[in-house]
Amino acid sequence: MGSARRDEGWHSAREKELSELVRTASAHCALGEVGQTVRIETTMDEIVDVAAAPSKRASRQCLVEAVWSIRLTPRFDRATSFEIVAPRQGPPN
Repeated sequence: MGSARRDEGWHSAREKELSELVRTASAHCALGEVGQTVRIETTMDEIVDVAAAPSKRASRQCLVEAVWSIRLTPRFDRATSFEIVAPRQGPPN
């Protein structure tokens, strides 16, 4: 039981860290009125798959490319998957 809690704590902490990395990396993408969800698969500290909801908007491709550019920290020491909502943001006015 304690192991499951530690795993949840690890995943939650990495998800929070990854959310911030996605927010920073995608700051230049115009994601619209609501953010876009992106699924990210990792093996240890490497991103191995990125998928965003199908869309014809250029912002989807921008988001996917931004996520691929992320370099994970050594704290990502397990293979796992995350669903991150990239927040609504765009270029400065």
